[in-house]
Amino acid sequence: MNQYENSNELSSIEDTVLWKTLDAFDGDLEKKLATNLIDICKEAANRIKIMPTYAPQYTLHDEVHLLNVTELMANVLGDTLEQLNFIEISLLILSAYYHDQGMVLDVDEFSALKNNDEFQVFRDNWYLNHPNKQEIELQKNSAKLTKDEEEKLSFKLAELESAMLTDYLRTTHAHRSEELVKKLYAADKRLDVFNVNLADLVAKLCLSHHQNALDWI
Repeated sequence: MNQYENSNELSSIEDTVLWKTLDAFDGDLEKKLATNLIDICKEAANRIKIMPTYAPQYTLHDEVHLLNVTELMANVLGDTLEQLNFIEISLLILSAYYHDQGMVLDVDEFSALKNNDEFQVFRDNWYLNHPNKQEIELQKNSAKLTKDEEEKLSFKLAELESAMLTDYLRTTHAHRSEELVKKLYAADKRLDVFNVNLADLVAKLCLSHHQNALDWI
């Protein structure tokens, strides 16, 4: 068994090959950034715990997912990892931990959806492609329903609404991840390296999560 096959046994960012490689650099700046990443990754891990509230279908998108993505990066890099500098390794770790953060909405964002034109257009089009919603609503409005039948239909409608929201978040989350990173960390001194904050680069990496690779050529 190689070091990457045990990724399910990872419990924190400090267990990953990428972080250990970063921490192995000798300089004070490198050590400081490695230490700062521990807390920043914990913040991401705590935030992603809310994701099942908005996307219950994605049951594995928790810290385990973030750790596995981080470890798989090292797996894909192989010996090339030795050629990366400490900033490049840090960007990989941060992008692994923040690329899916747009799948989580805070309370204000969720409340604002009802007035969000983009969301309303998406919602209307989504239901046009899912005509069973209208059928369920017609059944639910029937005067002959028992209480049990009405509850079952209400549950089906709630499931559809949840699936619609999940699809919206999935298709738009890269942009929200980008904006979140900028909002939280653009002025955070923990990501300052040589008087340059890394948040903008992390944000671009998060946005690229849903972009065609050819767009960057």
